[in-house]
Amino acid sequence: MIAAEAGWSPADRFTEKDMILITYGDLLRGKDPSPLATLANFCDTCLEGTINTIHILPFFPYSSDRGFSIIDFNTVDPRLGTWDDIRELGRHYRLMFDGVFNHISSKSRWF
Repeated sequence: MIAAEAGWSPADRFTEKDMILITYGDLLRGKDPSPLATLANFCDTCLEGTINTIHILPFFPYSSDRGFSIIDFNTVDPRLGTWDDIRELGRHYRLMFDGVFNHISSKSRWF
């Protein structure tokens, strides 16, 4: 299947014009309801017009390895926020995630 048939266009690729923030979801904490909401607020306030993409390092519940030992790939770690927080970030920025599907916790139901 060619890219256009899959709903993807080469125009969607990253270029030298993109500026990407790579961060853990809990790097910033504030008065917002969640760290991901604080991240959104910080980016909207302090980085407006500077970045267009946020790459969030693993944000799934994990048991060890700073987020790289995933317990559940379907859930946002409640210590970080919710899928609504992720969707809100996606309203303003292109998003990238570390899926790390080859890293799974021994506490996962899939282990």
